Amino acid sequence: MSDTLIWLGLWTLMLWGIGHLRLNLLVRRWTKLLCFPGLALEAICRALACVVTGTPVEKLRPFEDGQPFLRTGKCPSARVGVPIAMAVRMTLTFFVALGVLELGVPGFTESGFGLPTFLYHPDGITGSSGSYFSSLGDLPATLHLDTFLGWLVLYSLFTFALATGISAGEFFAALWGWGGIFAVSWVVGWLGIRLEFLSRGWFLRSWYMPICWTTFSLFVTLCLFALLFVMVLHALPNLAAKMKPKPTAATQGLAVGGR
Repeated sequence: MSDTLIWLGLWTLMLWGIGHLRLNLLVRRWTKLLCFPGLALEAICRALACVVTGTPVEKLRPFEDGQPFLRTGKCPSARVGVPIAMAVRMTLTFFVALGVLELGVPGFTESGFGLPTFLYHPDGITGSSGSYFSSLGDLPATLHLDTFLGWLVLYSLFTFALATGISAGEFFAALWGWGGIFAVSWVVGWLGIRLEFLSRGWFLRSWYMPICWTTFSLFVTLCLFALLFVMVLHALPNLAAKMKPKPTAATQGLAVGGR
């Protein structure tokens, strides 16, 4: 098992925790306004995932109280389509986060910020928990939080992490999607299929792996903070009451089994 697979599983678990604990927080008009950047980015990823799987995109309601930012229909092939949609959606989430970082704080992807690794890689990326927590203290400088643009990038990515929370059905669909991707990769490798210079991810490892790992590490970290944030909200009675679903309120997320 690779560190990437471990962190993908933990990231998916964090997203489920966010989606489970935030309840209907993101269908309130005031929270839609506060979290508009992240909700808009999440809606783009979900809409594209729907296009790939043929899932209908029903209505966009960015400012209507009690309704999700983007309402989607039921996937025509739930058993296969929903896991594919979740894998596509979460992959797009990563690349959108990468795009936001590259546009707003281009130097951050070269900072070397990385999650701690669990396995030893003689020629790969390694990191200890100590270096990770140490690098957290350097985030204000590497994200240029002394500038408005730096704060805007951080705010957009944090609200994006909060908006990307998933339901229990989406959680299991995502696990199936990740499992399918890694199963196909393993079979292709076991069969000895090579694409010359693209074999063994040469292109990604040589050019984009540091950038990808830094972006992924930051977004997973923000997901962890978003999870802690909604946990704190549950400890505040007034805010917790506003997060509870209304009888007619719809939840935010990909339609699993019709929603």
